[in-house]
Parts: sequence; structure tokens; C-alpha cells
Amino acid sequence: MILTNRKDFATEEEYRKYRDIKNKAERERLAEPGKRARRNKILREWRADPENRARKNKQEVERRSKIRPEINKQEVERRSKIRPEINKASREKTKELKTKVMLHYSYGQIHCIHCGETTIDFLTIDHINGKKVWKERGGDKKADPLCRWLIRNDFPDGFQVLCWNWNQIKTKKENEIKRKKTAPALFNRTFNLKDKIQTLTEYSTGDKPQCCCCEYDELDGLTIHHKYGRKNAPIEEQKLYGDKIYRFLRKKGYPKGRHLTWCFNCNSAASEEGICPHQERA
Repeated sequence: MILTNRKDFATEEEYRKYRDIKNKAERERLAEPGKRARRNKILREWRADPENRARKNKQEVERRSKIRPEINKQEVERRSKIRPEINKASREKTKELKTKVMLHYSYGQIHCIHCGETTIDFLTIDHINGKKVWKERGGDKKADPLCRWLIRNDFPDGFQVLCWNWNQIKTKKENEIKRKKTAPALFNRTFNLKDKIQTLTEYSTGDKPQCCCCEYDELDGLTIHHKYGRKNAPIEEQKLYGDKIYRFLRKKGYPKGRHLTWCFNCNSAASEEGICPHQERA
């Protein structure tokens, strides 16, 4: 196998050693006066011919297609070794950005302005008047992109710190005002609410809907948690949210072993950090 570029090598050190040898040999070859100019002229003439370029491209595609599986395998192995370090560094950077922004919008002491929660993994930045009013200015973002945007724009007004539970509750209360008040719409909402209560109760530890992790019981602050991650759920379930997931689980007979009732605080923190802080403390 002919090695020619970075991806053909297992390590960065091997690639640099190869390039140093090649560069040194090329410099020595072109040291003779006039040789570089003659080489460049030949290259220009060769590249000016479209047939030469097409033939070279075809040869390169064939060469790479033969060695690509081996290179891909090596690259997957290399990345799998460094992925934990990259993920850890990314989480630390995210927490640093989040802390800086929340310190500003909490006026010095990070906390949810509604319930007083101080664990940063349970907190988020809330658009007070909704995301749509910030769309033209580019502030309709979330997570890291939102934190970076706020820092770049000198922390504009119109944002606050809320825990994930109250961020969801606030959003649902605002949406409730906009909903239709017709008889069919009210009937559907009543039916969906019963479905939600029944489903959340099925996956709770007690006889009422409550978080299996921290026992939080505000209904609008509860959701379905996938124990093994949403990506590992059945394909037909992966994109279901809200009323649709409750309906899906009811039709399946409330299957056990893969779902739990969690509050949005625990669910969001586990999604970002891999584990809920309540479980870490335990």
C-alpha cells in the first residue's frame, strides 16, 4: 500500500516523519539551479490537459477505494480512544460558558428565579417573551450557541434563569392561552390529559405521577425518561414526544423495563451529563 496523505497513517508521529523525509529529498532534488523552473513548467503543461487531470483523478479514486476500509477502521479505533477525553473537555467548556451567563442573569448567585434551585445541571436560560421575538437578531438559540450569542452581545435584557421544570411549565402555560376553546379541542385535551396521567402513573414508583429520581410531582414538570437513551429505543418511538409518546405506550400496553417517569430537571441533566446529580450524590 502506497502511503501519501495523513489519513493513510495510524499516528500523527508516523505521518510527520514521512513528510520530513519527503520534503528533505525534494529540497535536495530541486537545489540545482533551473531544475525547479523546469519542473514547474512541465507541471503546468501537464495540468493544462483535461485528459491528464481526469485520468489522474480516476486513478486516485480507484486507489483510495481499495485502502479506504482499512483507513476507516484505523480512524474509528483512534477516535474511540480519545472520545472520552474530548467529551469531558466539551462538558467542562459547556459548564464554563453556562456558569458565566447564569452568573450575570442570576445577579451574582446562580439560582432558578422561581423555585430557588441552585444545582447548575438543573438550570437553563429562558427567553422571557419566547424565542420568536429574538429570531431576527439571532437569539432564538439554545444551549451552547445561546450562551455564546449572549456573551457576544453583552448580555441583552429579556432572558432569565429557570430550572428545567419551570421552563417547561412556563412554556405549557403560555401555549394553553393560545389554544382553541372549541368543544372538540377541549374534549381532545381532556382525553390527552387522562392519557398522560395514566402513563406517568404506570411508570412512577407510587400510586400517582411523580419523578422516580427525586419524587417531584408537579404534573406539567414530568416526562417519560428512556433508561437506555432515546437513540436505543425502537425506531417508531424515537421521534415521539408529548401526547404521542403517551398514546404509543398505552397502545403497547405500558411495556416495562425501558421507561421511567422523571421530572424535566433529572431528565435534562442526565441527557447532558450522562447521569442525574441526584444519583451521583446517592
